[in-house]
Amino acid sequence: VGLGYSGLGVAGAYVGSYGIAAVLITYLVIRRFGPRRPMITEEERSLFSFSIPLTFSNLSSLLYRNVDLVLVGIFWSSSQVAVYNVAYPMARLLLVGTGAFGFLFVPVISSLHADEQMGDASRVYQVTTKWLLIMVTPPFAIMALFPEMAIKMLFGAKYVDGSLTLLVLATGFFLSNVTGLNGSVLTSIGQSKIIMITDTAAMILNLALNLLLIPEFGILGAGITTSVTYLGRDFANGLILYRLTGIHPFTASMLRPTLFTALSVLVVYVPVRLFVEVTLLRLVGLFALFVAIYTLSIVRLGGIE
Repeated sequence: VGLGYSGLGVAGAYVGSYGIAAVLITYLVIRRFGPRRPMITEEERSLFSFSIPLTFSNLSSLLYRNVDLVLVGIFWSSSQVAVYNVAYPMARLLLVGTGAFGFLFVPVISSLHADEQMGDASRVYQVTTKWLLIMVTPPFAIMALFPEMAIKMLFGAKYVDGSLTLLVLATGFFLSNVTGLNGSVLTSIGQSKIIMITDTAAMILNLALNLLLIPEFGILGAGITTSVTYLGRDFANGLILYRLTGIHPFTASMLRPTLFTALSVLVVYVPVRLFVEVTLLRLVGLFALFVAIYTLSIVRLGGIE
């Protein structure tokens, strides 16, 4: 960009960074394991059998995470693409915890599964899901209760038309946190083919719903499709996981964060909506007050395990 290539420079830097990383990784693998041997060992065959379905799974998820943006551009104007490209990344911030916990979660569950300690694996799964729920509730509350102000605060008033879409996407991604780790559990116990099947089905569902809803409802249709796709995939993974292992993420203690959220909303949101005009500065103060009440409720009333 500094050399005057504008968009082309950004695209080149994006592709180039991946290319350099691929070359470096290839060099390190060859240096560590040596050149390719003519015979494939049984361990290598098992590794390929596990990894190849995940490759197709990642390809399917890449498609259903991006096809909606392309279709919005085909059926609607570039301004709608811009608005959707504001709402979607904001809502996806709610999935950051799922990705972060997933890296720590998978090896732990794999180890417990190898030791046939599925009771402990179930406990880790449930506690991790509860922590995710606790962590994502405050930002979700802002996106759900003040979507217009959240967009205006970060991107400007010209994108507030995406507030309803943000609400739909944030709700879908928030609910996905409750069940989203079931895909990681299936991966941990070696069920990569199931992940490939559910992600492929999610891709097909996503494409069909996008073609049905985007021409009629625009970015709102894209948001509904994305939420339905994620929840449908997670529901299918959770059902399969329960039938295979009998474990699930739900416990009675998960009701506590929900009750604490309702309490915080009653104390902060309702009076403000009824009696006070919401401004940017007040929104920041409200968020701080909400987090304080929410955290105090969880700590004092036994929400943390």
